[in-house]
Amino acid sequence: MNETDLLELKQEITEATGKAAELKGQHTILTKQLKEKWNVTTPKEGKAKLETMQADIDKKDAEITEQTEKLEKQLNEQDTRFEE
Repeated sequence: MNETDLLELKQEITEATGKAAELKGQHTILTKQLKEKWNVTTPKEGKAKLETMQADIDKKDAEITEQTEKLEKQLNEQDTRFEE
């Protein structure tokens, strides 16, 4: 390796070091946001929370569907009574 090669290598190392510091900062910010917004600190905790939230959504969706069907049935029964 000559001096030019060494200078290029030094430049690449400097750039990589800067990029690594930037990525570490982004990681820190995102981890803080996860903790503040969702109260999770790891991807595993996030996945578990997401699964719990999805189960809650599915349950609420089923309840809404059930109540909607009951209301439609009641409305149809009332319509039938008015037609008689």
